[in-house]
Amino acid sequence: MEFEGQAAAKIHFGEFEMDTAAGELRKSGQLVSLPPQPFKVLAMLVRRAGQPVTRDEIREEIWGDQTVVDFERGLNFAINKIRGALGDSADSPTYIQTLPRRGYRFICDVQAAPISGDSKPEPIEPASRPLIHRHRLVSIAGLAVCVGLAVVATFYLRPTHGVADDAIRSIAVLPFETLTHAAADEYLSDGTTDALITELGRIAALRVTSRTSSSIYRKPAKPAGTIARELGVDALVEGAVLRSGERVRVSVELIDAAADRQIWSDSYDRSVGDILTLQGEVARSIAAAIRVRLTPQQQSTLSLSRPVNPEAYEYYVRGRFYWNRVTVDGSRKAIEHFEKALSRDPRFALAYAGLADAYAGMPVSTGSPAADSLVKAKQAAGQALAIDPDLVQAVNVLAEVAEYSWNWAEAERLFQRVFELNPSYAQAYHDYGFYLLAMNRVNDAIAWTRKACMLDPLSVYFASDLAFNPYQLGNTDESIRQLRLILAMDPQFPTTHMYLALAYAGRGEFDSALAAAKRSVELDSEDLFTVGTLGYVYGKAGKTRDAQQILERLREAARHRSVSAYHFAFVQLGLGNRELALDYLWKAYEERFYYLPVINVTPEFAPLRTDLRYRDLLRLMGVPH
Repeated sequence: MEFEGQAAAKIHFGEFEMDTAAGELRKSGQLVSLPPQPFKVLAMLVRRAGQPVTRDEIREEIWGDQTVVDFERGLNFAINKIRGALGDSADSPTYIQTLPRRGYRFICDVQAAPISGDSKPEPIEPASRPLIHRHRLVSIAGLAVCVGLAVVATFYLRPTHGVADDAIRSIAVLPFETLTHAAADEYLSDGTTDALITELGRIAALRVTSRTSSSIYRKPAKPAGTIARELGVDALVEGAVLRSGERVRVSVELIDAAADRQIWSDSYDRSVGDILTLQGEVARSIAAAIRVRLTPQQQSTLSLSRPVNPEAYEYYVRGRFYWNRVTVDGSRKAIEHFEKALSRDPRFALAYAGLADAYAGMPVSTGSPAADSLVKAKQAAGQALAIDPDLVQAVNVLAEVAEYSWNWAEAERLFQRVFELNPSYAQAYHDYGFYLLAMNRVNDAIAWTRKACMLDPLSVYFASDLAFNPYQLGNTDESIRQLRLILAMDPQFPTTHMYLALAYAGRGEFDSALAAAKRSVELDSEDLFTVGTLGYVYGKAGKTRDAQQILERLREAARHRSVSAYHFAFVQLGLGNRELALDYLWKAYEERFYYLPVINVTPEFAPLRTDLRYRDLLRLMGVPH
């Protein structure tokens, strides 16, 4: 029978509770993620518990006449998502029974309690109107950063409105859900998300948000329209992964977030070994749904078969998980997992690219000389490209290696190749900004870093670099203003504190500079840039003994790890010892320390610019002076 009741009710069945006013599903009090279309289908079935609900009735009420979505695929996607959320089975159902060639029946007992008044559950019949509330999952830790960085970035992110399908030109892929509780399946879901972002990024007509920003939106609830506005996109892609042995089912849907309208959905059953090939197929389907015309090259690339050894792929996605931590320990664990992946599949190009990424990032994450790690990065990237010549991750590593090796013409050529292969590869825009800084093209560097921020709008790393650029042009007040805004939203990023310390020192406000520099070291005492900056600020503030202690700290560190002479030079510069600073800079040149070329736009090195040894140093590095 059909129940009668109030629209604002909490509906109970089994261990679950549906809040039809908020659009939320909970199990034993814990929020369960369920996208908007599946939630509406579940609400309709629950409302008519015990009765058959035909596919035509579902289509008329939920999809309506104006949809362009393939209804059959959309409904199958919704039912799969519902069963995954409820832990239900089509073969032995507890909640949703399939009625062959007809529709579905909700077979569990249903009760509901009004939100106000007597809290005792009573049988009811919910209102007939479809639900209109939609909630997405986002981490509490990332919530303030999401909102705040969106405010900082308003000058390059446009607001989102409901748009026609053929007007959608920007997309964010939200983290795919795992419909099991196995840790290995979490890695698989993350790997599926990353792979789809990369494949969609190949489409020049689309702007695809970087995983760094989209990965924040995992748990708990937040409306889709808000997410789209914060990321500055027209549409969201979300999905789920269900693994059973060596088989995997991937369900995907594309949503016009501002209009809360499903544009397209589908489900795919594949072996784990075909997971990479599948992502190209999904990307082509999304392009077709929003009427994006693919070039012959893009069509060919997205149609390639990329079979992979399942065990090797598991090691690879775990390696990417550690690499994304952007820590020294994370990089080491990433290398270990990429090597294990290659031991299972020596022809796995992505694992070579992951290894190259990890080695190329070591000088940045450790502040150590680059020579050894860059040789390994170049070798791994070359092996990846020998297998897959269009693998953008490997081409970008070669661009970074050329940049860090001061081979500027080669770096320029390779970065342009990256942009051809994947116009949405955010890291390349940021790295190219570094190249432009070395070329003393600070305004151009700002423009390209801003593009990186557009693709990765919630990256504190990119936002901090962009906020520091005005200081390099002499606009210290503007840098301080922007850096303080970022810290108000995410006070835990050490580089932001370090940049703020340098800006305050440049303005002669040494108490504030020391507070910021000390905080940066507290947050990451392994980062030699933060340690060296503290020593520099001590020197500028006249605290010679403290600066000397920092020098001793660097010497002690050098007994156990690689420490570039650059950091000693920076502290000596703060102490006013220009000749000693130059001696150490020349040692850093012999080390080929990757950061050295941007001293020509670093205000702290301005006192050296009239020195002939300094000019010779810039000339040998091939940078303007």
